[in-house]
Amino acid sequence: MRNRDPVTAVRDHSGSSVEPGAEMRRIRDEIRRRMSAGTSRGVDVFEDGLRHVRATWNVGPLSFESSVPIIGPLIAAVRTAWNSVATKWQVRHILLQQNEYNLSVYRLLQDMCHQLLQTDAALGQMHERLEDLELQLITTRNLLSDAISPSVSQRPDGGAPPSVDTPRPGEQAD
Repeated sequence: MRNRDPVTAVRDHSGSSVEPGAEMRRIRDEIRRRMSAGTSRGVDVFEDGLRHVRATWNVGPLSFESSVPIIGPLIAAVRTAWNSVATKWQVRHILLQQNEYNLSVYRLLQDMCHQLLQTDAALGQMHERLEDLELQLITTRNLLSDAISPSVSQRPDGGAPPSVDTPRPGEQAD
């Protein structure tokens, strides 16, 4: 059985062996799962909200209605006439201000939605690049592990570390 070198395996805090490549794959798969569940849903929710704002940003005065039988239309007509005299001109200015505000909020949300879509696309590209780099890292670690392993086994002492009692070349034993 071949000893694991520090390039291909490490020990976690409990002393168990951890394979970095396997752990990276597990983390990457978990991130992908979360991203596929969350990102597209987040963009869709944002776009749905934007559609709702687009449909409702323009507010206006409501017509008066009455559910009173028989004289209901007369009550609504009196309210409408009184509104025309008492509040129509004041409410019109308030509605114009509110509609200007609503339109500016809608445009801001529209810009944010566009930015979110661009960010989401860039994030997808970064994830692809990260996968490529992880594969390169695994390949490099494997090559390094293969390069280190033969050189250790070719040592004259069989790859064993020097003993404390064994003098080094050029030293005298006590």
